[in-house]
Amino acid sequence: IHISDRDALTRFYREAAQRLHGAGMKLSIAVYPDPGDLQDATAFHNWLRDYLVAAYDLKALADAGDFISLMTYLQHTARTPPGPVGGLPYMERVVRHALSLGIAAEKLSLGVPFFSMYWFTNWSEERKGYSWSRGLSWHATHELLQRARNLSVAHRPGGSRRVAGPEARVPGALSKPRLWRLYQ
Repeated sequence: IHISDRDALTRFYREAAQRLHGAGMKLSIAVYPDPGDLQDATAFHNWLRDYLVAAYDLKALADAGDFISLMTYLQHTARTPPGPVGGLPYMERVVRHALSLGIAAEKLSLGVPFFSMYWFTNWSEERKGYSWSRGLSWHATHELLQRARNLSVAHRPGGSRRVAGPEARVPGALSKPRLWRLYQ
């Protein structure tokens, strides 16, 4: 949703909430959260703010609906440098920002990550060497860690762990060995 549709989205949500509440139902919305002031913002984070995050008038949506789910599981993606899927400091910043807008704590719900990101180097003629990632389920993460050798584990601030190794093979990945990182 583009920022230019912000008022239309808010109006639609408010009208839907009135009708659903009138029928005895509840309404919530899941939003990509605004983490507030990001000191380590990437170009991707700035794009998200301009073309997605800013489309939500969180206070107005919270006032109209029953609760807002803040999707706090995309702090780092394939379009950002490697990092936690949703580190605790990031989640805390997101919640503090929502509360600073005057949203009642009981109207907030957190969408939390129950997956890891598998980061790897890749190559294409167009992009040359670059890092990329894909999400891994708990089961796939467990299998990868069981098969990996020469692991390096680093406990990161905020409770996340980074596991790195010289070789990893996961379904759908290139078959040649490469440097990889797994953030949990």
